[in-house]
This record gives sequence, structure tokens and C-alpha cells, in this order.
Amino acid sequence: MHGQRVVVALAAVVGLIGVFLPWVRIPFLGSVSGIETEGWGVGLLVACGAALASALVGTSNMPLGIWSRFVGIFSGLAMCGYPGWMLFELYQESAGGLAGAGLYVLLLAGLVIVIVPDRIPETPKTAGN
Repeated sequence: MHGQRVVVALAAVVGLIGVFLPWVRIPFLGSVSGIETEGWGVGLLVACGAALASALVGTSNMPLGIWSRFVGIFSGLAMCGYPGWMLFELYQESAGGLAGAGLYVLLLAGLVIVIVPDRIPETPKTAGN
């Protein structure tokens, strides 16, 4: 499997796990995971699934195609956009809640999907190069 596809697939699976991890911890009330929120958790599940599908569609030993890359970037931006905004709001307002691990996992997975595949060469290097 091509390195670009491996990176996107692994980051998407990590993002799927991040949806189920705690997003916010509120003292005396407990924690709230992404799947317990209205709409956002399901939307990010769909974004992670779309990123995973974009990595698995096509010939596995070839780099990502233009449409797979577009779907991956769009999904990655969704995966890091909402958690980034939520982290900003939590630290901006000091609402009394603490950011959970799920937000950081989703943010990191989204950034990896957007940035890392462009750093992996599309053609493998041979011994003569």
C-alpha cells in the first residue's frame, strides 16, 4: 500500500477513536464524549469515515488520486476545524470545563490528513537515485 494511503487510513482510524473519547470534562458533572453531543459527533464520524474511504478507494500501490485527495483534505479540515474551534472557545471563555483527549486526538488526526500526504513522494525512490 502506498505511504499516502497508509497515513490517511491510520489518521482516519485514530480520528474515529477520538470521537468516542471524552471531549469536555466538567467538574462535578463528569465528561462528555463526542458521540453524546448533538450532531457534531455524528458529523465527525462521517468525516472520519469519508477520509478512510478516500484512502481505501483505488489502486492500493498508487498515490492518492485527485478526488481522493480532495475528499481527504475536506474531511481533514472538518476533523481539525470543529475541535480547534471548540478548544479555542473553552480556553477563551474559561467556562469551567476542561478539554478532553478526544478533541486533541481529532485535531491532530485532521492535521495529519491535511498536511502529511503532500510530504510523501508519489514515486518510490530507487537505489540508483
